[in-house]
Amino acid sequence: MSPSDIRVTIVGGGIGGLALANMFEKAKISFIILEKATTIRALGSSLGLDASSLPVMEQLGLLDDFYKASNAVRHFNFHNEAMKSIGMIDFSDLEEIGGYPAIILDRPSFYSILLKNVPKHKILYNKRVLSVTQDAEGATASCADGSAYLSDIIIGADGAYSAVRQNIYKSLKQKGRLSHSDDKPLGYNQHCLVGVSAPLNPERYPILKNDFADFEIVIPRDDPFYTIYMPLPENRISWAVIQNVPRADARKGDGFRFSEWGPEAALEMGDFVRHQPNPFNGTLGDIIDQTPKDLISKILLEEKFFEAWYEDRVVLLGDACHKVVPSAGLGANLAILEGVHLCNLLVDMPTVSQGNITKVFEEYYHQRSKIAKAALANSRQFGKVMGDRMHKLFGGRHHSPPKVNKPLPEPLVDPDEGKTPIGELVIVPIQGRDLPNRERFGKQDPFILFKLGNVSKRSSTDVRGGQRPRWKDDQINILMYESDAKDATSLHVTCLDEDHQKSELIGDCVINLAKVLEHGEHDDWFELSYKGREAGELMLQLTYYSHVS
Repeated sequence: MSPSDIRVTIVGGGIGGLALANMFEKAKISFIILEKATTIRALGSSLGLDASSLPVMEQLGLLDDFYKASNAVRHFNFHNEAMKSIGMIDFSDLEEIGGYPAIILDRPSFYSILLKNVPKHKILYNKRVLSVTQDAEGATASCADGSAYLSDIIIGADGAYSAVRQNIYKSLKQKGRLSHSDDKPLGYNQHCLVGVSAPLNPERYPILKNDFADFEIVIPRDDPFYTIYMPLPENRISWAVIQNVPRADARKGDGFRFSEWGPEAALEMGDFVRHQPNPFNGTLGDIIDQTPKDLISKILLEEKFFEAWYEDRVVLLGDACHKVVPSAGLGANLAILEGVHLCNLLVDMPTVSQGNITKVFEEYYHQRSKIAKAALANSRQFGKVMGDRMHKLFGGRHHSPPKVNKPLPEPLVDPDEGKTPIGELVIVPIQGRDLPNRERFGKQDPFILFKLGNVSKRSSTDVRGGQRPRWKDDQINILMYESDAKDATSLHVTCLDEDHQKSELIGDCVINLAKVLEHGEHDDWFELSYKGREAGELMLQLTYYSHVS
């Protein structure tokens, strides 16, 4: 069988999808890309490639383009808030060791290079995949605009909230083959504000005079984040402010709660970090002011390894099957190398029978899953070293979140099995004030019950929290679904005094979610009532994460 006899649909025009398209074009495998956006949008700041993926770009004839658009990484230089050097990591011998340097470039340049070799007619825009079905004839991707695309194989390269993965997981769950781990939602591990400056004056920023990249990393003693400055070609600086926060909580760092990629969400966040000194006799605010607003994003970064990578004629790639935080720069390299293995296996496949496709996917998983799992562990460890542990090593405070009074209970109701979420509501209860005391003797033990539609979840209990309880490390996540969205516009909040016999009502309220659904965030004091009387207030942080474009 000729490779051109294979018909492949790639869902997602991100890094993994475009890199794979370049490989398929080279291997003469027939393909199309379904991209949900109206154009390829390179959101984010910068990314790195190394000796694992650069040989692939050389085979594709793109290596010179990448070298021209990038800087080679030489050193990581660490500073405290007084700009005193506190350490250095030397990467200058990477090319000698591996034959290729580690490079850094901005995302728009990365996408532009990958798009060069992909015929325009093979990328179909505004194609949001809603469902994936399979039969003896092949696999069909059905889109929101009513179109459907039949192929021998569907490859889900559509990111951490992959619609393709959600579809095959629904099928696997119905068959009793979905693991408990895969059924859990993504966990958020890092909060980040990123940007790429406009061209700057090299006299003001001498780091730009080099033809290589020295990363300047500032680790303040008393702030819960660190900042990285990365020089790019054309006198630009890519920058990122990162915080390791396993759960959202109410403290100085609460400005780092994020909705999703986008400049609007980043504007107020910039005010929170602009005071931090930069290594160039100025502040981060100086560079933020010289960064185009559409090149600033605030993001919440998640990580997870998924056990199931394929079902029948559908397979996952990149962030769709393993999401790593970007601290160690592994995400793009992993997706590219997975594309290499998958492409090679498909080229050698004798026919497009289900049996042969299954063998290809099994071998692909065998080759790549252990590497991806190890990479996720390495990325997580690198992030901890760069964040929490650096603060410890160099005399700063350790900003790990406080412990919860007791573990959060499971959802009281879970009616959403097998449905595809359109978004997620994240509720962070912070504190209460002026709550009436329901205990005759001593202090009450308040907790909060949240009900959205027919889903109920509760907070931990602040034992002896009394009239001014605090919830130091609670985060309640409620998935929202298209089928019941009309019933999920009001959040019912009930505060109770926990008792082993019967919990007593302190007060309740109903929150209209229109503001948070429209703007992504709503933080406020919400008044409680009890039998028509005022019953204190609760401070809640509400954030909505849309899963659709």
